[in-house]
Amino acid sequence: MLIAKTLGRQVGLPVVSGALVRVRETASQTRLKRDERKRNVEAAFSCVTCAPFAGKQVTLVDDVATTGATLDACATALLACGAQSVNAFTLARAS
Repeated sequence: MLIAKTLGRQVGLPVVSGALVRVRETASQTRLKRDERKRNVEAAFSCVTCAPFAGKQVTLVDDVATTGATLDACATALLACGAQSVNAFTLARAS
């Protein structure tokens, strides 16, 4: 959240916290392969409220992206909630 708040303040965009939640338990992604990661987080996230996202361009912020599976699952939930588009910003990419 610290990265998102700092970035939002720098570019003058609002930051929404707590509106995207995990709706089912998932295994740790650390030892999973790419295809396993995608299946692991599929349908694992949902929006508590759609109001902040409906018709908006949304940017997800995460500290590290490895395969992008979690960001993809979150983007899917946001699009289902009515977001016009979803982009992602990450501080680092793990290989």
